[in-house]
Amino acid sequence: MSSSSSSSLDANAFASALYAKDCAACHGATGEGSGPFPSLRKKWDSAKLASEVKGMVAKYGNCGAVAQAECEKAVANYINKEFGNTANSSSPTSSSQSSSSASSEFNQLAFGADRYKAGCEGCHGPKGAGHNIDRNWAQATLDKWVLKMMDQYKTNCLTVTKTVCQQAISAYIMAKFPVIASDIPFAKMDLSTSELPSLIQAEDYSAFFDTTSGNQFAVYREDDVDVEETTDVADSDGGYELAAVESGEWLEYPVTVTQDGKFVANIRVAGLVAGGMFTLEVDGSTIGSAVSVDGSGEWKTLVKDVGELKAGHHTIRVNVLVGGFKFNWLDVAISAVK
Repeated sequence: MSSSSSSSLDANAFASALYAKDCAACHGATGEGSGPFPSLRKKWDSAKLASEVKGMVAKYGNCGAVAQAECEKAVANYINKEFGNTANSSSPTSSSQSSSSASSEFNQLAFGADRYKAGCEGCHGPKGAGHNIDRNWAQATLDKWVLKMMDQYKTNCLTVTKTVCQQAISAYIMAKFPVIASDIPFAKMDLSTSELPSLIQAEDYSAFFDTTSGNQFAVYREDDVDVEETTDVADSDGGYELAAVESGEWLEYPVTVTQDGKFVANIRVAGLVAGGMFTLEVDGSTIGSAVSVDGSGEWKTLVKDVGELKAGHHTIRVNVLVGGFKFNWLDVAISAVK
């Protein structure tokens, strides 16, 4: 049975399809390479090529029902046949210039696609539908959001700088995702579902009520909540904070609990005037008494017992009873596991 399957395989067609699906985005449709991804258009040593293909197939390729060894052999033969020594097919001068240009030219979209697939696709989907990032982005907002996500999830930028990496991912999202959510207010988009325990940034709310119009600092979000660059030295990734929140305002954060347990919240705030006060709600129920914020102007971490949360999805709301304080993050930790 195995022999019959092997003999009926069109190895070149199989390898061509696998290369187009798993390799072309980085190494180019004709093996020209781009940015940190080397050109495949050279005279290959067969043992070296076999070793390179073995590593790449194991890491990125999907051989399906084809045996691993047969898959590797087909891909190696395809690369050698299609790209092997093609850099010398023209005159020496023009070929050398062409190869050098192709190798050094950075293919921004291909690199952005590769980094998105490696670090983002698992949550946001191949077309950005997960957590609604397939929307009509303002470029500055998208750039800041991508940079924040890169910091939070430790994006591997390979051999390029962090800035170049961010620009490539932003360009890919802007160019490739269908805009199907432009009519949904940014404030209602679920960009912030967190699996507890987790540190939740204040600016990553999924819903809000704000008493003033517009974000006066014009950074990170495009709604009515005033988001500014943080001054809190305890915020290791820099990022943002909510400027003075006002009485009557609220913010919501969707969370997921994987195991029943008791939790405690550490809330990072800085009081600008005396008498600040807020409560925490979980799924519409207020948790205990209100938390007071002093007017010292210093960043402080206030502790609030959340109590028991069952496994499943929940919504945490921060209700501002008396405003006049800044809000940086909400760190929900386990106090006991059942």
